[in-house]
Amino acid sequence: LGPDIVDGLARNGWDAVRRTTLPDPGPDPSRRLLVLGGPDGHLDPDEFTLVTLLRLRAAERESGLRSPTVAELTDARHQPLAPAGPQTDLVVGGRLVGLLMAQVSQTVELAGAFDELFSPVGNAVRLRPATDFVPAGTEASFAALVEAAGLHGATALGYRPGDSRIPLLNPPKTAVRCWSHEDVLIVVTTAAALRPDEGQARPDSETSPAR
Repeated sequence: LGPDIVDGLARNGWDAVRRTTLPDPGPDPSRRLLVLGGPDGHLDPDEFTLVTLLRLRAAERESGLRSPTVAELTDARHQPLAPAGPQTDLVVGGRLVGLLMAQVSQTVELAGAFDELFSPVGNAVRLRPATDFVPAGTEASFAALVEAAGLHGATALGYRPGDSRIPLLNPPKTAVRCWSHEDVLIVVTTAAALRPDEGQARPDSETSPAR
């Protein structure tokens, strides 16, 4: 990655790391890590990713802290080998492209939607802390968060519980749960549509479910 991209990631709370540039002094729950693979042309770029993840897991065990992490693998066969923690997302690049191509081949109209979502500007799928919308410890339904996101021009698609690596897309809107700092809301929005200091959803006792 070029310095401009790295600086842009840093301004948005992301640290791009390789095995030679692990965060110092150690894991920081307030920072998000993007694990980079090996240099272009390397016979096995996933080797760098796996080694970096291994070192990160060791640092987390030693410090007792965890950093949310996203790492890309080029070969799906390496996914079972990746030492991924509970807050680690693994993205298999080739598989993602294959899924996109398969969907576009079946429904051509989706090409425009994907162009919009994956372009550097405009709407995109983004992850936002659930506590941007409800205070930590609040019992509220997903409908309450859908409503709050809509007030800011965003569409909530689902959420990922803090204790799970599996996102829940289009979950039941009426089920009430206790939201924590580690829960993440999945939304479609523009970069400027939501900010952490913007308004929060009200508990279910004070708001009606979103339609």
